[in-house]
Amino acid sequence: MAQIGGTESPSWAELLGSNHWSGLLDPLDDTLRDLLLMWGDMCQVTADSFISDDNSQYHGCCRYSKNSLLDQTFFPNAADYAVVEYLDALSTFLIVLKESNWMGYVAVSSDAHAEAVGHRNIYIVWRSTSRIMEILEDITIPLVPFDDDNEDVKVMLGWRDIYNSSDPNFEFNKKSAREQLLEKVKKLVGRYKDERLSIVCVGHSLGGALVILSAYDIVKQGLSKIGEEYFPVCAMTFESPRVGNQAFRDSWDQQPNLRLLRVKNKGDPVPDYPDLGLGYVDFGTVLEVASEQSRFLKNYVILHTVAGWEGASGGFDPTRVKRSLALVNKQGNDLVDECKIPASWWVEKNKGMVLDEDGDWTKESAREQLLAKIKELVEQYKDESLSIVCLGHSLGGALAILSAYDIVRSGLSKIGDKEEFPVCTMGFGSPRVGNQAFSDRCAKLPNLRALRVLNKDDLDFPNFPPASDGYVDIGTVLTVDSGKSPCLEAKHDRHNLQVILHTVAGWERADGGFDTTRVKRSPALVNKDGDDLVAEFKIPASWWVEKNKGMVLDKDGDWVVAPPGI
Repeated sequence: MAQIGGTESPSWAELLGSNHWSGLLDPLDDTLRDLLLMWGDMCQVTADSFISDDNSQYHGCCRYSKNSLLDQTFFPNAADYAVVEYLDALSTFLIVLKESNWMGYVAVSSDAHAEAVGHRNIYIVWRSTSRIMEILEDITIPLVPFDDDNEDVKVMLGWRDIYNSSDPNFEFNKKSAREQLLEKVKKLVGRYKDERLSIVCVGHSLGGALVILSAYDIVKQGLSKIGEEYFPVCAMTFESPRVGNQAFRDSWDQQPNLRLLRVKNKGDPVPDYPDLGLGYVDFGTVLEVASEQSRFLKNYVILHTVAGWEGASGGFDPTRVKRSLALVNKQGNDLVDECKIPASWWVEKNKGMVLDEDGDWTKESAREQLLAKIKELVEQYKDESLSIVCLGHSLGGALAILSAYDIVRSGLSKIGDKEEFPVCTMGFGSPRVGNQAFSDRCAKLPNLRALRVLNKDDLDFPNFPPASDGYVDIGTVLTVDSGKSPCLEAKHDRHNLQVILHTVAGWERADGGFDTTRVKRSPALVNKDGDDLVAEFKIPASWWVEKNKGMVLDKDGDWVVAPPGI
């Protein structure tokens, strides 16, 4: 152990179980206690952000983006970590019943935090059971081989399926959760291979089972090995069920620098499921706490108990660490009535519904999504030289003008007493958007500029809606003429984005020629989604297609739809 401030404090390796937490559990070491609470809060993030309401069109998704997840869920150490990947899992029952859901996330220490503590940590966080399909997986208890390497090493079928299932018909599970995770871990280890690395997998209940599978998989696949050494991989579970048989436990114990710490609450039946008589075994180091010792509780609540735990022979000290009692009732009703904390108080304001300008309650609009994200980003980078560019083609160009106007008009381009930073809207082949008053208003907004690139004789959008209906052109216009390009057919699609970009690449001026060598840009791009190049180029029309439309030959000789990345 290292000496800090005159008292012994466990090293990072010891906190991750290098000595199997010897001497740290009874009484519970305060440094480890703080770490366990942080890890538990990471698990809580998944519960607080998962949309489980079947009435929502977004059920099964995470409510927040990767960039905002930790802040939106009030994770205490949000500034120290960046969420870099979401994990989606497929639940399957009786082969034909399938459902894809957001199952967790991968986070990495920020540069500043890694430098401060002297190591870079990768966190893998799995969600607990929330969906009916997951409950069905939870009771699918036959033991099956973990993989094809060793048929004696067996784990529970339901949890292996959640971890290892994929289906090309599901947008987020063309790759299994396992494939998503291992690919991301491989990339992260490659990126940080020159630093002191560690991986911690954390989860509650079902999430704990996935923790054990994923931590084992990472080490077994050799992803925790850099050169000749294996860095620490720690599996940390709260109330996790049993996962595998004796052969799985033996294989686990043989994996280098892999550790498991299980926190279980006395009287909770989940850690004793499935039954030992079915071939399952316990393993890992266990910290058993007893929430019955807290005078504040009616039922079992794990993190509150860890916060005040004195030891198996000790009492319960609610003042041991500063942790709000109200968190106990965040998604339940377990505090005694004297605390006067409402039950299940963590809810999205109005369940994500907002009042629109017509007085209708609806889900958040694209406008609201954009302005909220711009506000967040401007605040994040307020000390830097900022600018915003809104881009779009055709309809997208109209939305670019509206959004740029809205950003400046809402004051989001102004930071403190500084002048508004530049906001530029750039549209290709974009239609008209508003009337003269709108144009005048745009001209008066500070540091807002609009540039429209139009192709001569493009009759589709730039002249629509007609001026006779009150519409006017807005901003500066660059008019090019694709008819000057020797590369294009006489009759070509003047509204096609790649045709416009090809013309911009070789454009000299209105009374000039066309220089195909002015910039290096492949003429083949013109036919990416069309058929506008002259025949001499011998470029097939609309060539941007997935090879064989995404079909690949599998090992059994069957043609199947390939998951992305193959």
